[in-house]
Amino acid sequence: MTMLSRVMTRARQAAPWVLLGLAAILLVILGTQTRALRQEVRHLRGAQQLLHAGDVVPPVRVPRLGGDSVTLGAGPDRAQVLFVFLTTCPYCERALPQWDTIVGRVVGLAGVRVYGVSLDPDSATVGYVARHRLRFPMVRFGTAREAGTYRAIGSPITVVVDSAGTVLYARAGVLSAGAVDSLLSVILAGPRAQVGSGM
Repeated sequence: MTMLSRVMTRARQAAPWVLLGLAAILLVILGTQTRALRQEVRHLRGAQQLLHAGDVVPPVRVPRLGGDSVTLGAGPDRAQVLFVFLTTCPYCERALPQWDTIVGRVVGLAGVRVYGVSLDPDSATVGYVARHRLRFPMVRFGTAREAGTYRAIGSPITVVVDSAGTVLYARAGVLSAGAVDSLLSVILAGPRAQVGSGM
């Protein structure tokens, strides 16, 4: 048997294994692309369900942590800044420094109120507030319908509404420095400044 015929025989014997390896690589690539597409579809569906600038929400009376209640989406306030969170959400915890920056910049502005909106029971929220030394009042949606009104389907969500319930700003996720600046410019510009919401 010549050297060429030996090489050809080995190549024929190896061919199924090479093809099998290529098929496995192709399956991994397709699986990764499928996963990425599913995540994108989930993201787009979620974006459709979130509040956007220009949406109008009805007033909702919600209990405040520790007693009385407040009305979201109506009242004498020029703007209400709402931080929607879950106490078990790692992204919400990552959003706290940005929210703290916002609170520090708007504290003392006439007609601007800031509320943390917990999606958890009071007992969990009290511990979370103390542990993180949060400086803004906390409220809680009393019912799933109220949470649905503000499309609080996930967290963290940052929303600014004016006294008529018009959404001036809405964003899901941890805020970047640019998003914080954008939100602050909306608040400082007043109710006429309706900017696009973002993800």
